[in-house]
Amino acid sequence: MKNRLVRFVMVGFMLLFMHGCGPGAGPYNHKRVPTVIGKEALEQDYFCASCEGQDFHQQDNAGAVYAFDLNGRAVRVLCLSEWVQIDGKSIRMPLPTRCELGKVFVSRALLSYVKNIGRIGQGRPIKVVIDPGHGGKDPGAIGNGLREKDIVLDIARRLKRYLVSSGAQVQMTRDSDVYITLKRRAYLANKWAPDVFVSIHANSSRNPGGRGIEVYYVSEKVNDTNRAVVSQENGSLEVEGSVPDSELEVVLWDMIHTENRAESRHLARKISHKIARIMQSPDRGAKGAPFYVLKWVNVPSVLIEVGFVSNPQEAHRLASPRYRDRIARAIFEGLISYFEELKRQ
Repeated sequence: MKNRLVRFVMVGFMLLFMHGCGPGAGPYNHKRVPTVIGKEALEQDYFCASCEGQDFHQQDNAGAVYAFDLNGRAVRVLCLSEWVQIDGKSIRMPLPTRCELGKVFVSRALLSYVKNIGRIGQGRPIKVVIDPGHGGKDPGAIGNGLREKDIVLDIARRLKRYLVSSGAQVQMTRDSDVYITLKRRAYLANKWAPDVFVSIHANSSRNPGGRGIEVYYVSEKVNDTNRAVVSQENGSLEVEGSVPDSELEVVLWDMIHTENRAESRHLARKISHKIARIMQSPDRGAKGAPFYVLKWVNVPSVLIEVGFVSNPQEAHRLASPRYRDRIARAIFEGLISYFEELKRQ
């Protein structure tokens, strides 16, 4: 009975939040939610929404729904929920809103959404190419009932929605279950001339304990730790029957990538850091490896392995739409962080 009552109250709050209600006059009771946010988390992951000017107001008598203006956008938040409304549109944040210490703390990711990413570019929107790995006759890694090509396409679509909602222009090398050669992917990316190229993949290992999300940039170096994943992702070259590139092509493209490699490494580090924060996992850092699809794209490029389908626990998480959405948000926040730093520079 108690659990049923709790669910009823939470559903009531959600209905009030999603459909609106009149402003309440009741005082805010900060004892309703225990104080659990550490100082470091407050500084890095949250900002105080109730400290942002005079336009902040409570919208229900229970002290759970609040509304305020942020950079000219109308925002509504629900305590203990990841969902917020921006100009009437519901968007899930990486972290839930916390009502503590007599104040309301909201995920810093909200700041990324209310700012138009298009303003970060020099008079034009940011352009991103997303490359969901494999597809069609090439399923990629298979394990625990999952196929790599399906997982990465779903994450890519979610990432695209986040980017488009923030004003970016996005192209995908594939948006359905079709087979596209690695050379064709690189060709399409260069044709669209994006600011960055993001290739999304899933990993597999003979060791069922293999786990974690990894972010790579192009490098000619290969070691025992990344040799298997490079062989796996470059294996499509055998499927498509490609021929070796000419010596002149190799020299010219190496000159281009000497310039792009440093930016690619920086972009990979930004994304890796955000993944660690949002997914609450160890920061594995950025790694260099000779991935073919990165080598022939002439803009800063990264390849992200979103997890191991060969690991039963990780496969179970990857099967969850909510988990895949968190990965997409983490990549999105990494891209935002990268472009905002470029703007400051």
